[in-house]
Amino acid sequence: MKYTVLVGEKICEVEFIEDGGKRRILWDGEPVEVDLGQGRPGAFTSLLIEGHPYEIALERNGEAFSIDLDGSAFTVQVHRGSKQSDRVKLLQNAVEHEIVLAPMPGMVVDVKVEREQEVDMGQPLLILEAMKMENELRSPVHARVSEICVEKGRKVEKGERLIVLQKKA
Repeated sequence: MKYTVLVGEKICEVEFIEDGGKRRILWDGEPVEVDLGQGRPGAFTSLLIEGHPYEIALERNGEAFSIDLDGSAFTVQVHRGSKQSDRVKLLQNAVEHEIVLAPMPGMVVDVKVEREQEVDMGQPLLILEAMKMENELRSPVHARVSEICVEKGRKVEKGERLIVLQKKA
């Protein structure tokens, strides 16, 4: 099975191959031998890559996965389908945009930005109340607000899209 994967801002082609009971991966055409223990999302499991052991935790966040690999965190988006050009376009769009997702279920108390507004890294975007505590979500990048997906008073679920930012060069 072939996938197009976005890791950070790098787009890669990944193909999974079963070869005589062993799992292999072609990462951008280069073979990588892996052994992944069966686990459920959010659980730690072991991953053996080219003979080196790693601890891995996987959690789905809306359209992406958060992966903790031996203490290093990565956000990964995976797309599969029949047309590679469509998958690459989706991932290129992800490189140009930062999607702010709800880190937990809660209620939007306030939206601090407007559509088309320029924001600096660290600037407050919105306030999310969860378990009677207000959490200020800040911009992870210098950007322009291209879409606000929620309004004040709306309840949201973990991983729900809140704000889409168009990254500045």
